[in-house]
Amino acid sequence: MAETTTGDRPMPAVLALAELGELFSSGDGASHLIEARPGWSAKLYDEPGDRAEADRLDELVALPAALPAEDVATLRRHTCWPVARITTPENPARGCVIPEIPEPLAPLRGVRATRAQRLGACRELVAVAEVLERHHLVHPDWSEDTARWGRDASVLVLDVDRCARGAVPNARRDGWDDPLAPAATDADNATDRFRVALLVARVLTGSTERAAVAHDLADSDGFGNRGLREILLDALLSTDREQRPSMVELSSVLAGEVYAGRGSFTARGPLPARAAAAASTPSPGAEPISVEYLD
Repeated sequence: MAETTTGDRPMPAVLALAELGELFSSGDGASHLIEARPGWSAKLYDEPGDRAEADRLDELVALPAALPAEDVATLRRHTCWPVARITTPENPARGCVIPEIPEPLAPLRGVRATRAQRLGACRELVAVAEVLERHHLVHPDWSEDTARWGRDASVLVLDVDRCARGAVPNARRDGWDDPLAPAATDADNATDRFRVALLVARVLTGSTERAAVAHDLADSDGFGNRGLREILLDALLSTDREQRPSMVELSSVLAGEVYAGRGSFTARGPLPARAAAAASTPSPGAEPISVEYLD
């Protein structure tokens, strides 16, 4: 992946589409390789944005220059962070320039992986979520479509150019809705905490249906860390969305620190009933998660 830098910028922060020269499709429809700038892609939006969208993109493009080096390194390694806004005479936010996405990308649950590899993947995706939360950014689409295995066996979080401060328009995906928020509610920090916890739990258990994930998690040994089981259940079953554990807490527990729980501040609801035909079913090619596998 091409690198962004906080000092010497790789390119101007705003570029006209005409300045990019010839573009080639990269296969995913939205991103196009820029022939004149190897290692970079133009991500063109189906619905170009207005001035407010341009301002939001400009904030994301400028953000790395104000971040600690460790946060920049996390975004550089595990995301395709935008480095420039693309304009046309008609549209101030026609798209953005991002590092070229390495191919092929594989679903986090769609490949054979050991427990250690899955835990490592979860640490990496939570590290990205922690950086975003620390800087008050919300990702509207945490899911298995936007968190993938990269070519070097590290995690790559996609579509971070859709992040914004505060509440943002929510991406609607079956199985990923916040159960404590109305369907029309924008995504916010509490939404992110639920979805990241669900993503981690799905990666670790190999299950997809939400009730099966919760039951498999509750029946597990915490993947060698009982605190991890408890913090994920607190995030998934909390009856108060504002009291879901933070990304800092989840990251710490994944790193091996003790989880003391939230005491009386977290009210955890009961495990949801399993769907009739949705017992834990690992995705094709994934190793089944079992007691033997966890030990």
